[in-house]
Amino acid sequence: MTLDNQSAVVTPIIRPTELKYIRQIGSGTFGDVYEGTCRKQRVAIKKLRGDVDEEYLSDFIHEIGLMAYVNARYR
Repeated sequence: MTLDNQSAVVTPIIRPTELKYIRQIGSGTFGDVYEGTCRKQRVAIKKLRGDVDEEYLSDFIHEIGLMAYVNARYR
């Protein structure tokens, strides 16, 4: 996946056991967002609910790439 012609996004593989949920901080159509930790860093965790089709999965992967460049409070 690329965001533009010059930058490639590499997403590390994270095992579910590495995620520690602290509290829910948001909710949307396809899932909930939690404040949590992963590898001793504060993170936002988006947990999908229900069945996910190929188009949504593609959009979600694109969102992950965008979030890699955002300086968010939980990143």
